[in-house]
Amino acid sequence: MYKINFKVGHSSVDHNGCLTIGGAINFLQDCSMFQLETEPVFNDYFKINNLNMVLAFRQVDFKRFPRFGEIIKVCSWVYDCNPAFGYRNTIIFDEHGEACILSYCIGAFVNANNGKITHIPREITSQIKLESPFEMDYQSRKIKLPTAKAEIFSHLTVKRYDLDRFNHMNNLRYVTIAQEYLPHYFQPNRIRVEYKIPAKYGDIIIPKRYSLEDGNYLVTLEKESGQLYAAVEFKTFKNDS
Repeated sequence: MYKINFKVGHSSVDHNGCLTIGGAINFLQDCSMFQLETEPVFNDYFKINNLNMVLAFRQVDFKRFPRFGEIIKVCSWVYDCNPAFGYRNTIIFDEHGEACILSYCIGAFVNANNGKITHIPREITSQIKLESPFEMDYQSRKIKLPTAKAEIFSHLTVKRYDLDRFNHMNNLRYVTIAQEYLPHYFQPNRIRVEYKIPAKYGDIIIPKRYSLEDGNYLVTLEKESGQLYAAVEFKTFKNDS
């Protein structure tokens, strides 16, 4: 398990002084990548064989949004791994040890040249340190698109500031772009993202919004051809904590 402490600062909060969805996912992503660097055998194999791990799915449940100035602890670990996919939890705890934000994600092992899923040997996956999965409501990694007609918005172009170190649009940006098309009154506390095609610099993105049951929303980010870059589902659920 990899652990890192952060203090919630100005760049991570909204006008109410609460950690934003984007700020939270930034913390989750950074901790996840730091944990990945603690797996030398895994990383060496990927470098030698020109492989990448590409995010296929992420679910984030917000039990509470930490406030400005709070000290938070972010913990990340792998709980399962097979030759094609890795599964991890990354959890944000407050300074009292209470879990505020729960997440799990699935990463696909892909060939960096052609983007196809590649199976890695079990002698490599068996060396990855596994820990028990965190207790949370694990939703399906597949997001079903509604048959109802979507509301279509003006297209966007991927900018340089959208890119990550792999020269693809940062995984966080799919969420923050989609979030812009939610009604202002809507505050989700569960997000699911299914990633399909990595967007690159100059790509055109067509945002579409679907209204779901119980007042929830799904935003798809699509190519002009209709292929999906990502589907982002925003929901509210009853928090029993």
